[in-house]
Amino acid sequence: MTTALLGYGRISTGLVEKHVRDLEDLVHRCHCPRCGHGPKAAWTSASLTTADGCLGICDACANQEAIAEMCTGVVPPMAAWPTLQPRRRR
Repeated sequence: MTTALLGYGRISTGLVEKHVRDLEDLVHRCHCPRCGHGPKAAWTSASLTTADGCLGICDACANQEAIAEMCTGVVPPMAAWPTLQPRRRR
């Protein structure tokens, strides 16, 4: 998962560890780790960001990843997932 989180650029080890904890928390609460929506129903899709497809995501997110891969030839890395983006204050 660390390789998938690194994506295209450099990211600190501390930030990778934080992202992993955030993803584990979402999965533990039965929410999609990519978009944060939940609770988990009967998700049959796996993220294309991991080589072995071990991370389940909701069907809407799986469709978005598949479309991105078809259009660009590349799946956006986990580091670009909405749930891992910093929250902005209003």
